[in-house]
Amino acid sequence: MSTDVAAVDVPFADALWPGGGHPTSYLPLCRAGTLRSLLPAESPLVLRRALARSNGPESRGRHLARTAVAAAAAAGQRAGARRGLLDAPGGDLQDRIAEIAGTAVSLAIHFGPPRANRKPVIQAFDHRGRLVAVAKLGVGDLTTELVIHEAGVLAALHRGPTPATEVLEVPGVLGLTAWGGRPLLVQAALQVPGRHVVPAPARRRAAERRVGRLRPTDGHTWRRATVDAYAADLRDRLGALPEPAPVQEYLDALDRVADTVDLAAWPSAPWHGDWSPQNVAASRAGVAAWDWERFAPDRPLGFDTAHFRLQELLRRPPATQPGVCLLREAPTLLADWHGQDQPERTRSVAVLLLLELTARYLGDGQLGTGSPGSTVETWVGPALREFASRRGSR
Repeated sequence: MSTDVAAVDVPFADALWPGGGHPTSYLPLCRAGTLRSLLPAESPLVLRRALARSNGPESRGRHLARTAVAAAAAAGQRAGARRGLLDAPGGDLQDRIAEIAGTAVSLAIHFGPPRANRKPVIQAFDHRGRLVAVAKLGVGDLTTELVIHEAGVLAALHRGPTPATEVLEVPGVLGLTAWGGRPLLVQAALQVPGRHVVPAPARRRAAERRVGRLRPTDGHTWRRATVDAYAADLRDRLGALPEPAPVQEYLDALDRVADTVDLAAWPSAPWHGDWSPQNVAASRAGVAAWDWERFAPDRPLGFDTAHFRLQELLRRPPATQPGVCLLREAPTLLADWHGQDQPERTRSVAVLLLLELTARYLGDGQLGTGSPGSTVETWVGPALREFASRRGSR
């Protein structure tokens, strides 16, 4: 027996299906009692391919286990076992994405964990189970802004004088349209293996350098600037953080950076904005990178490198003090960007990154969401105090 969507708490149901549509069968996946994904159950082959795709880096053993589970679920569907399936509207949204993708598709809808930028991320598979498109739907002020921003970034990346095609693979925009009055961005799927593998360090560094050299030609945007302009903007965002954020501590750290390096003589560069193990994967050409919604053209050199390392550290036990580790590793980690003899500058990059992410997490209201980094003070405060003690001992 299948279950009607009305009997299940489906996140963003009104946004996904504002006009209804003919029922489509989905296999619901839950975690801790919360629906996290709806997988297409109309075709056993498509279900198997959708279920077998990892949503982040995983070991070969874990991937083999996932593949076995996917095969068993598909076999159950082939045998007609419909217990636990969910019936939801599917026609209109499915048809719209199919029209943009240029082929008939089945949809896998992912919701992710509760957080400020949570939104439906929709994978579109063709009848052979190949992922052909990925769509994002803005469902609030923040996610609407991010979806529209990402569409502009991806378009600019592909039309610039140095398009991101070698070493770095970037999704193309198939369409940006309105869906129920909300922005729907449909991207071409990057062709990466079913098992998400983090790129080797040498390849990843080459891709990070490629991001730092991106120079699209879209007029007034993406002009080169110095880091002092960025620091002024960061100061405004930190100063606007709500209580009980220790705003003065953050502003004092920013002042220490300005006392350490000449921000006005320090050129900025583009950064991906969320360069992490979740958002990059090894591919045939080098590195495939998605989720460009936090891209900015004017950040200190090495921000992506530092961000990737911080995300690795945040997945370790909290006692490792991720922010402190990043600060201590910065002279070696960022030497390719700033030279072997610039420890103060590299540590300043680490501090600016920590402050940038603090402004993001606290400004977006992401405290306590359970995602890596959402317990901001545990990794920012100790690092800022160590940076202050280094400055004080000079």
